[in-house]
Amino acid sequence: MSNEPTPANTSPTGQRNPGDEATPGAPQTGEDVCPVCGGSGKTDQGTCANCGGSGRIVKIVGDA
Repeated sequence: MSNEPTPANTSPTGQRNPGDEATPGAPQTGEDVCPVCGGSGKTDQGTCANCGGSGRIVKIVGDA
């Protein structure tokens, strides 16, 4: 059994959203608040297309 944390699923479908820099769970990545909706998952038009409504995006944080 590993002591490594399990990455959170940033996309309700487990797939990459337009605002993601990498696939969720990829090495050297982390979650951040969606800059379009401010983390709410919603915009004036409905569900935020940038984050898929999760309010989170995946950013590359390593130097790969």
